[in-house]
Amino acid sequence: MKVKIGNSIHDANNEPIMLLFNNNDELKLIINQLEGMLPYGEEGSTRKYCIFPDNMDMHIAKEFMKI
Repeated sequence: MKVKIGNSIHDANNEPIMLLFNNNDELKLIINQLEGMLPYGEEGSTRKYCIFPDNMDMHIAKEFMKI
């Protein structure tokens, strides 16, 4: 698993990555969203899940998601 924070990509194979949840409801929401993702596509393709502030422009979020 990899995470992107700002312009840096961190790989769990190289360093520990921790996700922190504020409460069980937040955890359940993320689990449900991840479970709802479509099955893995072509071999080697990257699956992406992005969380961003409500007030962020969608175009900025989509640009951020480009690797």
